[in-house]
Amino acid sequence: MSADPSISQTDIAGVVVLYNSPPDCLENIRTYRAQIDRLYVVDNSPITSPWITSTLLNDPGIRYYPFPQNVGIATALNVGAQQAISDGYQYLLTMDDDSRAPANLVSSMIHYLTTNQSDSVGILAPKHILSALVSEQPTPERARANEVITTMTSGNLVNLAAYKQVGPFDDGLFIDVVDHDFDLRLKAAGYRIVELTNLYLIHRLGTQKRLPLTSLTFVSHSPARNYYLIRNSILVARHHWKHTPGYSLTAALTILIEAAKIGLFEDQKLVRLRLVLKAIHDAIRYRKGPLSQD
Repeated sequence: MSADPSISQTDIAGVVVLYNSPPDCLENIRTYRAQIDRLYVVDNSPITSPWITSTLLNDPGIRYYPFPQNVGIATALNVGAQQAISDGYQYLLTMDDDSRAPANLVSSMIHYLTTNQSDSVGILAPKHILSALVSEQPTPERARANEVITTMTSGNLVNLAAYKQVGPFDDGLFIDVVDHDFDLRLKAAGYRIVELTNLYLIHRLGTQKRLPLTSLTFVSHSPARNYYLIRNSILVARHHWKHTPGYSLTAALTILIEAAKIGLFEDQKLVRLRLVLKAIHDAIRYRKGPLSQD
């Protein structure tokens, strides 16, 4: 295995997934659009927003893929990955609509890939920082590499040769834990997940709510997201038990944290509790896909 000194910006496409995204996400897209050769915009919104047609589609390097209904994050990422492969790209930058990239995101990743064993890297990731915890973009001095088991989707540079080897993102998971499942499949195939720990990506995770009578906050998800987090954590832990048994602890911790937040701090407790029980029931039955109301 060796470094590839030929990797450049022209080898890199990107994908961003929209879902009823506000106009200010255009500013997020602008933070990385010029860093990649082409951007695939996959829109899960039922109606195309005016800011997309009036501004975003004026860029000839952007390809727009609208869906009449929400097909989930996994399917949307697969649209971008498969189109990038068809168009001859080697790497795919995966972005959430609420993430802002530092100006040196892609250049730092290219530098790492051209000076290290790039063919063994399945995903190159930045360090994710919740937007509620910072007032401005941190300025890294240099990129340091740290191998991790899993990482969040946004800001990742996916090796498309590895993607083709391990298969697409699991459409059945729909949303949540899709990234962890893909990461674990890469690890099982011998690829590394490398985090550049001084390369920061500001990311918003859920809604920040303040704890009563304190200045502390916690991440709050919708009841439906509680369902997906718990169901998919169980499904992924069961699937990867043999080669990554330690991930079961991560899944168990996720379930305990979500249950504790529901019991102590969240509203709609009965609705959330019902969906938690449904999530466990569906996971035991290996039931995937979007949340059903039966």
